[in-house]
Order: sequence, then C-alpha cells, then structure tokens
Amino acid sequence: MEEYLIFKFTKCLYASFHIPSESLLEHKFIYFEKEKFRHKGDISILRRPLNDCTENVDVLIEESKSKWYLPLKAVNISTDYIHLFFNKDVVFRKTLQGVQNKNKSYGFYKTNKKIVLQKDTGVKNALTQLRIDKALELTTKLVQKLGYELRTEDSEVCLKFYLTNRSEVPAGYKRIFVMGVEDGKKKCELTTEKYFSLKSSEVNSMSNGMDSASSSEHLVDTSVKFNLFHASVASSSRLSASGEISHNTKDAIFVVYNYVRLKTILNTYHSKVEQNIYPPLPSIELTEFSLLSKDEEWGILLDHILRFPQLVAEFSDKLEKEGKVHLHGFFIMLVVFSNQISRYYRRVRILTEAKPHLVQVMFARLHLISACVTIYEVMFECLAIRPPSSM
Repeated sequence: MEEYLIFKFTKCLYASFHIPSESLLEHKFIYFEKEKFRHKGDISILRRPLNDCTENVDVLIEESKSKWYLPLKAVNISTDYIHLFFNKDVVFRKTLQGVQNKNKSYGFYKTNKKIVLQKDTGVKNALTQLRIDKALELTTKLVQKLGYELRTEDSEVCLKFYLTNRSEVPAGYKRIFVMGVEDGKKKCELTTEKYFSLKSSEVNSMSNGMDSASSSEHLVDTSVKFNLFHASVASSSRLSASGEISHNTKDAIFVVYNYVRLKTILNTYHSKVEQNIYPPLPSIELTEFSLLSKDEEWGILLDHILRFPQLVAEFSDKLEKEGKVHLHGFFIMLVVFSNQISRYYRRVRILTEAKPHLVQVMFARLHLISACVTIYEVMFECLAIRPPSSM
C-alpha cells in the first residue's frame, strides 16, 4: 500500500505537521478540497500547534521539494487551516508515470493473507439471494487482486466471512450482512428471471445500435450490478417505479459510454499516427504537463487517479476490521469519475490540428486520458464489467 504516491505523501504530512494517526487511511486533520473550493488550496490541514519550520512558508515549500514526493508550489496559512497548493506539473508527471508502470495493477498491492469467503445459499427471496451471490462474486475478485489467498476452510485462517441476510452464521465466521431489493417500501418478490427481463427492457430502450447481442447482454449484467450495489449491501437496493428507467441503468450505460468514448479517441490518434498525420506520442518524461491548465484536468487527476489507491485500501481495511464490503464505493466512483470526464471532453478538444504549438498540449491530454482508460479497465476487471467495443 505504501508504495503509492498518495500514501507516501500522506505519511510525510503526518510527520511534518505532527499529526497523530494510527493509519494512513485516517484523515481527521487533512482535507482534500472539492473542486469548487480548490481556489483555497488543493489540500487543507486543520491547524495545530506548529513547530517553527512549518510556520515558515518558504521552509515548508523547500522541505516538500526534498522529502514529500509530491512537492508544493505555494502555502497559505489562515486562522484555522494551512492550505497547500501542489506543483501540478510534477504531480501530473509522477502520478501518470505510476499508472503507466503499474498498468492493470494500479491501486492494488499484495496483502499475502489467507481468507475464507462463504455465502448463505438458503435465502428464500430470489433477489436477496442474487445480491448475496453477486456480492460474493465481486468481493472474491477484489480480494484475489489484492493478493489474498482464498481458502475453502482452514481452522488457522483468522479472516473468515459469511455473507447472509440472517443473524446466524457458522462458528468462527464474521457476518457480512446483505440486505435485499425493495420495490417501493416493500421487499421485491420478482423472480430472478423477471428482474433480468426488466433490466433487459431498460437497457434495450437506451442502447440502440449495439454491435452484437452479447454486448447488449453484458450491458444488462452491468445494469444489474449498478442496481444491486449503488448503495451499501448493508442497506436495501431499490427498484424504480414501474415503467421508469432506473437511474442505475442510466448510470451503467453512461459509465461504459464514457469509457468507449475515450478508447475511440485513443484509437483515432494511433490510427492517424500510422497515417503520418500525427507524430508519435512522446514518453511521459518528455511531455510538458504544465500545459494542462484546465480545472477539469486537475480534478480528474487529483480527485480520482491519484487517490484511487485509497479507495482500494479502504475496501480492504473495512473488510478486515469491520466485516463490511464497500462495493458501492467503486460504483459511486465510476459514476462521479465519468461525470467529470464527460464534462472535460465536452469542453476540451483533445485531438487538435497537427501544428507544433497544438500537439504539445494534445500529448499531455492523451497521457491523461490513457491513465483514465487504465482506471476504468482496472475497475471493470474487479467488478466483472464487460464494456462494448462501440456504442
């Protein structure tokens, strides 16, 4: 976990500001500012009694350049907070290089622990059973990617979890409580077949022009997952009113559409390189990221790419310490991430004319959206989402 920039940087903040903490996931004094408040700082720290070094802005900036992994450009100290502004060029370069180096493993690390995951197979309600089954499937994929060793039964294993909607669990297991699906205010009594038929109708009404029947089938499966896990498994999932397309189905299609859109941009660029219309993409080391001046670009990097390893670590931490599977965190991130990306490519033309003064910023943007595609593909792999090749 500590190999990622976000954790190295956080550890430096704890040390420099003498912030007490038992875990790199505790942020009682550190706030990553939201987009509309980012004029105050990229990160704000609740003021505590500071030593002479941290009261001196110039010394603090110099210390960040030599020790913090992610250097600062400016610091503002107010009555209650210390506001930090990153050196964006360096943060873009280091973060995108980290994504490129780790590729489909970005955000994950090896825990090297043994774990047993079991589920209740005797639930009477069909959709509750479906939610338990899918929760086990996705949790299994995530723990495998995190390097847990899956065991069927082992008395020596301390991490043993049982997914159920009942209070009773086998001896030695921690319960992961999974609620069912509600239709309005009552438990939904649809059969699994009727539920999938409902989702299929929703998807088909929104996704005309799928390149194959299998693509449509995969979208239905994606829509089901977004419906079942848009909220914590400890609370009920809800169906939309009859005749309405659920917002979860809209979210599912919106997410995969944005992924396909980015892939199309990259494929178009590479095709034009082969046609000698565009020059080849330079390495990250030779790319000028100071040209990325749009708020959306910085938001995509700071809010999502840089901090994605935190989401992964929090999933593992919640599972081990509290017996909770925060699958909804990944689905929520996919929607918020896609909203930010959608705003970005609507406002910014990524593929420009092949003129010397334009291609440099295009190169920086292409590296950014390449990292976005990697983030999508990492999450799709973990959540068993199979996006269509075109939409």
